[in-house]
Amino acid sequence: MGVYIWGDVGRGKSMIMDFFFNHTHNIPKKRSHFHQFMVEFHKSIIKWHSKNDVSQNNAISDVAENIAKNVKVICLDELQVNNIADAMVLQRLFNSLFKKGIFLFITSNFRPEDLFKDSLQRENFLLCIQLINSRLDVFNLNNHIDYRLEKIGNIEKLYYWPLDEELSYYVHLVLSTLLGEHDFSPSTIKVDDNNYITVLKSYGKTAMFSFLELCEIPLGILEYLAVCKNFRTLIITGIPQMKNEDHNEALRFIILIDCIYEHKNKLICTAEVAIDDLYVGTKHKTEFKRTISRLHEMQSSNYLKLT
Repeated sequence: MGVYIWGDVGRGKSMIMDFFFNHTHNIPKKRSHFHQFMVEFHKSIIKWHSKNDVSQNNAISDVAENIAKNVKVICLDELQVNNIADAMVLQRLFNSLFKKGIFLFITSNFRPEDLFKDSLQRENFLLCIQLINSRLDVFNLNNHIDYRLEKIGNIEKLYYWPLDEELSYYVHLVLSTLLGEHDFSPSTIKVDDNNYITVLKSYGKTAMFSFLELCEIPLGILEYLAVCKNFRTLIITGIPQMKNEDHNEALRFIILIDCIYEHKNKLICTAEVAIDDLYVGTKHKTEFKRTISRLHEMQSSNYLKLT
């Protein structure tokens, strides 16, 4: 009923998925980052409950049936389970999709047995792990070559560190190049039908945020998706080195970089330390490897051609 490919960052998992997706013809299909897919799923569940008064089991089955009406193949990139809401529904969602005849192609940095590891109520997630192992062909893609970093050639200096006086001069040059004689001004962007966020510094398709604005306040994937869809060039200033006590900030930063990467936005950063030293904690060490790899790639000429 599908494929589950796991391995370290940059091993070619997404490339294989893209090849499969692009060469699957005459079959209704969908490709999505896992975070975005789950946001859409939870929205559908809320909408279902607003119209029905039945158990959640029926809700998941009905939502899966609606999905199956439109697609027969679903590709989910970068599966990682880091919140209880996803963990509690994933087994029932996948099982319902399988019953509807959906073919799942999943990539992840984690082997199935390590998903949602060391988390509260993990025992309730074990059925999902069993389902993945029994219904999907599981492949490990660790060949010790990071193809993202291999392709980096002529790197433009879009990641500036440390936070010193010379850095301020470089940022001034960057802003002069992007804005010319124009200045930033506040703008408001739509998150969904009921929510909007204020962007304090924006001009055209360029926006500038501090790390505090994006990661130290409780924003989530919906806000990050709205930012990525509304702007093509993002500037993030004052990125600190993150430790174990910065658990929430690190997790938000991981999700933010995933969104920026998926939307192929141009990213300019100022930071306290070099990319490889951004995270010195242990809790999100595995996920942050992908973030580090993507930050490197996002400075490369190959990536910039896509922005």
